[in-house]
Amino acid sequence: MLTNNHCVKPPRVLPNTYWTRKGGGWVLEFKRKLKHKWLYEYLGLLDLDIWNRLRIRYSSEALVNIIRGAIVVRQARKRR
Repeated sequence: MLTNNHCVKPPRVLPNTYWTRKGGGWVLEFKRKLKHKWLYEYLGLLDLDIWNRLRIRYSSEALVNIIRGAIVVRQARKRR
């Protein structure tokens, strides 16, 4: 059974992104409209245990910067 601590969503990091709870963590997806249809792009999975440790250790402003940095690194690797 999940406690309230496990249901706290990560902060919104970019416009048109949202978090959904899947499996053992939070999935970050990017949503945009392209030719009158919604296009969804998977940006990453944040493991629930890691999220809980980060949430306790850092302020929400620092968490936003950490998650944005991870997104930038992932996109740079994807473009190679």
